[in-house]
Amino acid sequence: MQDKFWELTTKYFSNEADEAEIHMLSELLEKNEDYQKTFDELALQWNMAGNISYAAFDRESAGLKVNTAIAQKENQDKGRKKLWWSAAAVFLCLLGLVPAILFRSDRWTTFTTTENQHLKVLLPDSSSVWLNRNALLAYNFDEEGVRKVRLKGEAYFEVARDSLRPFVIESPHLITRVLGTSFNINTGGTGEQVSVIEGKVAVKNHKGDQVLLRQGDRAEYLQTSGRLQKVKVHNIHNTIAWKDEIFDFDNIPMGDAMDYLSEAYDVSFEYANESIKKCMITASFEKQSLKTILNIICLSVHCEYRVVPGEKKIVISGEGC
Repeated sequence: MQDKFWELTTKYFSNEADEAEIHMLSELLEKNEDYQKTFDELALQWNMAGNISYAAFDRESAGLKVNTAIAQKENQDKGRKKLWWSAAAVFLCLLGLVPAILFRSDRWTTFTTTENQHLKVLLPDSSSVWLNRNALLAYNFDEEGVRKVRLKGEAYFEVARDSLRPFVIESPHLITRVLGTSFNINTGGTGEQVSVIEGKVAVKNHKGDQVLLRQGDRAEYLQTSGRLQKVKVHNIHNTIAWKDEIFDFDNIPMGDAMDYLSEAYDVSFEYANESIKKCMITASFEKQSLKTILNIICLSVHCEYRVVPGEKKIVISGEGC
């Protein structure tokens, strides 16, 4: 059974576990307090190490290395806790972890990302958070009846459901409250946006205005007016394309498509002809280079592009559609 625990744990942290395996791991943790404690300790080590790129999972290699570590510790007979930590150390090395910035203060644990960094954070309740560039995330789960999180920048959340402990995110101008769902929050620019990929989310501003969001809804807050509004977004999964590099442009204006590309690839677009932004685009891309995407789009709408040397700027020109 211990071998199964390590196999499932390794696949979970390397983002390779399917729904059935996650359910099986959850049952193991629920039935065995020692497994739960070890898993929590591993989650902390994972977060402190700050995994940026997700290493491929090699079942045979992982199993061999973990089981070897376990066998060595059993022979030394130094106790179960040391045994698990030896295996955990091997497990963490398997995943190719890279140091990240971690702060702890007043019960808050904080993670930050740099200009060129994405970071996946596993929270103690098994919720997962993906931080975009230049983001800051802090959490405090010590209080009873609530899971508190603070965010500045952009992040995608997959929140583990807990009807007794709502998940509350404080951003500069909004408070987002959920029980269990997946959504994206962006606090950059002149306002904030909360986009719901799945489930339901309640969002309110500091004036007390509140909106209830469901799948496909977005809450938009404009800092200049202080107004909070709800809008319906077509193909809302494009909101998290910065995370998984999957774009689904289904008859949307080119300007909107370029906004998604700008967010995902950290570039800005300028238009020599503003009318190009109104050209409608239908195309799908999965883990393609920005160059490939732009070549296909420009071919379809009769335009061309050039990269400004030394800048993260691309100029679109041509007659367009």
